[in-house]
Amino acid sequence: MKTLYCLQLYLKTHDLPGDVIELGVAKGDTAFPLANLMQIMQADKKLYACDTFTGFPYDDAIVSDAMCKKGEINCGNVFKDVLNIRKDANIICVEGLIEDTLVPQLGDKKFCFAWVDLDLYQATSFGYKFLENRMVPGGIIGFHDYKFFRCPGIEQVVDHEVNKQKYKEIFNEYTCIFFQRA
Repeated sequence: MKTLYCLQLYLKTHDLPGDVIELGVAKGDTAFPLANLMQIMQADKKLYACDTFTGFPYDDAIVSDAMCKKGEINCGNVFKDVLNIRKDANIICVEGLIEDTLVPQLGDKKFCFAWVDLDLYQATSFGYKFLENRMVPGGIIGFHDYKFFRCPGIEQVVDHEVNKQKYKEIFNEYTCIFFQRA
């Protein structure tokens, strides 16, 4: 469902300036369909696919009984292998900790659509703060795992850090929540 929601909401931003970014790519279950839709729509945009590609880089700072642990969600080279086969010119792989890669590699970019699926509080907080002023007016930012019991930090970021003066909630369904920039 999360991929379907992303595709539907990306269409609302298609004509806006700016690129697309996904923070937390894993195997590319959302990135590849988004890239396909962007090609179909003949979007002159890049999709920046950001991940460590080695699983969670650290334990989550927000503790729960089912806390996300270092090394989980390690999909190996699946995304990069498929990307090499597909040779998508509109997907740019950004590998490494987002805390280390976003500002130096993408600090000058603006985005019309962002999907944040990082599971961990620290990474999600950093990702939102990076994106907050880089989303174009009308741009949409979505978060996965909102109110999901394994990822309590996502709720913390969304409820306490997302600037509700700048961002209006437009969709909230099945652990996915989206905001549109005023």
